[in-house]
Amino acid sequence: MLGVFILNTTTEARVVHAYVIALAIADVGHVAACFYVMGLDAGLDWRNWNPMAMGNIGATVVLFVCRMSYMLGLFGADRKAVAVKAKKTR
Repeated sequence: MLGVFILNTTTEARVVHAYVIALAIADVGHVAACFYVMGLDAGLDWRNWNPMAMGNIGATVVLFVCRMSYMLGLFGADRKAVAVKAKKTR
């Protein structure tokens, strides 16, 4: 929910980039924790993953790739911020 709020209310690309980088760091930590618990051999043997491992590791890696693709500009350039005029008060 917080992510939806941040991404829909900010007009600055720097805020979005910082948020996406924070999510990508969390993705790396999540996959590392899964590999730690499963063991390196079982973590790398993706053909024998159960549905829980596929969801935890597979989905996280897909999200990480999407986030890094955005950061590299593969989805196009960021939109320019629109200046908001302040209302005059009497």
